[in-house]
Amino acid sequence: MEWGNWQFWLVTLAALWGLWSVVRQLLPAKGKEEPPCTHCSLATGVREAADRKRQEEPRKG
Repeated sequence: MEWGNWQFWLVTLAALWGLWSVVRQLLPAKGKEEPPCTHCSLATGVREAADRKRQEEPRKG
């Protein structure tokens, strides 16, 4: 193995960065209460807002 080859270190750093970016998304978030997907209907804030809106609307009929 050529430890002095700059291309080896460049590709190694790129591979480590790519691996970290994949693993980081698989790890649970610390201290974040918001879901990563804010447009998701299962997001607690969206669901609570929809429940409040449903309760405030007058029923027809």
